[in-house]
Amino acid sequence: MTYLSFMNKNYNPLEQQSNDEILKTRLKIQNTDYIRDIINGLPYITAILNSYRQVIFSNETLLQQLNISSIDEVIGLRPGEVIHCVNSNKEEGGCGASENCKVCGVFLSILQAQKTKGKSQYECRIKAMHDGMEIAFDYLATSNPIIWENEEFIIFSLTDISSEKRRKALEKTFFHDIINKAGSLQGFIQLIQSVSDIETIQKYTHLASDISQELISEILSQRQLIAAENNELAISIERVESISIMSSLIREISNQKISQNIQVIMDEKSTSEYIHTDINLLRRVLLNMLKNAVEASEKGDFVIISGELSNSRYVFKVHNSKFISKDIQLQIFQRSFSTKGMNRGLGTYSMKLFVENYLNGKVHFESNELNGTTFYVELPYFETV
Repeated sequence: MTYLSFMNKNYNPLEQQSNDEILKTRLKIQNTDYIRDIINGLPYITAILNSYRQVIFSNETLLQQLNISSIDEVIGLRPGEVIHCVNSNKEEGGCGASENCKVCGVFLSILQAQKTKGKSQYECRIKAMHDGMEIAFDYLATSNPIIWENEEFIIFSLTDISSEKRRKALEKTFFHDIINKAGSLQGFIQLIQSVSDIETIQKYTHLASDISQELISEILSQRQLIAAENNELAISIERVESISIMSSLIREISNQKISQNIQVIMDEKSTSEYIHTDINLLRRVLLNMLKNAVEASEKGDFVIISGELSNSRYVFKVHNSKFISKDIQLQIFQRSFSTKGMNRGLGTYSMKLFVENYLNGKVHFESNELNGTTFYVELPYFETV
């Protein structure tokens, strides 16, 4: 079900219950032993919400897992505000008011429970701010409606499924891709062993070498992602030239199977500049952008990479002619979201993680039906003599 199917025509995200009413209800729940004991006995983040989605009461697990010292800090807040979701302060109405909230599993779970009067569960991907950094979480949001003393409430819980989602992503993408590439490599080695013609052997050897390089790249990419998420990634800053990076990436992507019948070119207006960055991380990010653009394109399409100085930053751009629908746009950069199927979705997430947490840059995109889609990587530029 979608956001629109839940919406009441009178829904107003700005509407909230008064503090006096919230405190009065909280005291009643706090003084009702069986409710307090049941909620506190649950091993996952749990809160009782009023009909305005505000927290009336929470369990000890919520306070412990979110490092909150007192329940007073969360009373009257909405779930996204409690967990410091990056979208919860975009609009005046807070959690539930931004465009991103329309595809949020937390929000949809609560709305569905309120509408159907039954239990509702949604997986949700949340980016939260902690110590000045964005942290990605995967939760299972569960909402159970109850009536207590003639008032409607929601028993709301969050179960952290991040480890499960990451394990499935490893199994679905990393191990699957590694096995496929290893199988291809084995096949070419067997072909090399079966032929005696020198020219054919050289051809197969070259192809086998390309596959082995891709295999190593896949392994290193996964290792870098794990290190980055654990704040353990070591980077090596060096002086690199922009045009040469883009040219080498065009050669690399053009030799891959996914680029058949797609023309990957560099904008002739691109400017040559020297930037200080980690070339391996930058190449990985830009190659990922190119792969996404190529995979979204059709036979005969162009994918254009470019780079130029803008406001003391060097900006790389990757453009393709296809439009990304609004519901997908709202979920790009979330850890487990992918248009390529279940249990995938590390591409755009890792791009943002590497660039913004390690290269001191910024990643963003634009997409509309008239101009197609452009992804941007902005890096700091320091003029050198």
